[in-house]
Amino acid sequence: MSLRLIKGEKMSRLKKLGVKFALVGVLALVCGLPVQATSLPPGGLVSPSTPTGPGAGSTLLADTGVVNWSGFGSTPFFGTADSQVWKDPLNVYCAGCLDFVFYVTNSALSQTDVESVSDAGVFGGTGTFTGFLVDAGYNPLGGCVAPSDAVRSNNGATANFNFNTPEILPGGCSDMLVLETNAYYYAPGVLSIIDSNVAQAPSWAPTNVPEPASLTLLGTLLLGAGALLRRRLVG
Repeated sequence: MSLRLIKGEKMSRLKKLGVKFALVGVLALVCGLPVQATSLPPGGLVSPSTPTGPGAGSTLLADTGVVNWSGFGSTPFFGTADSQVWKDPLNVYCAGCLDFVFYVTNSALSQTDVESVSDAGVFGGTGTFTGFLVDAGYNPLGGCVAPSDAVRSNNGATANFNFNTPEILPGGCSDMLVLETNAYYYAPGVLSIIDSNVAQAPSWAPTNVPEPASLTLLGTLLLGAGALLRRRLVG
């Protein structure tokens, strides 16, 4: 996972490659460490655990890729984000359940810090953390900022990582933020990057409804089973 250039900002190739290899290295390191657990109930506030998932043998199911975000208010700020979904055989709730992983940077051109990063479903969509078990954790990235705490909305729909000591300064980045859940399916969500302004980027959130690709595969399997049964009956 590498950083894309924010418009008008120069970033060296070495720095981009360094972040890419740092993320890959952290995932490899975490896979060999015992996973800690910190359950985050609706209305709850916890200190995120570390290290956390994805565990060894996890499968990447979805990735937004690195995308730019921006907030234009009294204090403009810019950055990048990347959100992923992993099927984790070592998930703290159930083998094969989903981990939602994301990471943000704050551009050196920003005029303010990043205080909070939250993940939630898209309004009107099927993705939401409501009704799901959620475990909040992070995996350290060299030179990035660890969350000071994690909170969840009273209805359980949104999970926030707060950065208070310190905040993510311009030119800085977050550690790898992880929400392990008992969900088996995912849908589009939204990542909110918050300070005095709010910026948003595409993300993922749990759902009880399979993605269309999964439904198509299920339909294909059922049609195949029906055709086989018909051939046996005719024979």
